[in-house]
Amino acid sequence: MEKGLFDSLFVFIMLVLLAPVASYQDSHVINEVSIHLNELSLTVDAIIADALSDQTKSNGCSLDSKVDYDSKLQMYLDNFEVERAKYTSITCLYLNLSSTLASGVYQGYIDINCSGETQATSVNITKRLYFKKTITANLSGLCDVNVMDNYSTEYYQVSRQQ
Repeated sequence: MEKGLFDSLFVFIMLVLLAPVASYQDSHVINEVSIHLNELSLTVDAIIADALSDQTKSNGCSLDSKVDYDSKLQMYLDNFEVERAKYTSITCLYLNLSSTLASGVYQGYIDINCSGETQATSVNITKRLYFKKTITANLSGLCDVNVMDNYSTEYYQVSRQQ
């Protein structure tokens, strides 16, 4: 497992420990799924940045194709979901990845669908997560990869020299 995916899993597990997400009381199932989905979207945003960084490094420290970035992201999401499902009864799917890549800017959206149920209540909520990341890479001895989140006042989510 690559370092980026481990970082994302660690962040998610910490969120789960800080805010209980699985409740079997009928009156709380909607709130619990909603809270879980909101926390999960923060983790998915970090997974996107990690996948972009790791794929850029894997490509010899240069920008790769949209198809390869999409493939790496989908692999990270699949692996993440396997791990996430071990800790909660809420089921989530990552659907409709739609992305573009132009001049080092990877942007688009992904739908995150989570559902939970009790004996009397069933809830299914979908959230569309928009992302816009600028990828830069420079090979000067070490591979210097930066992924900047353009929706968060140009915040560098990943800045690694490997």
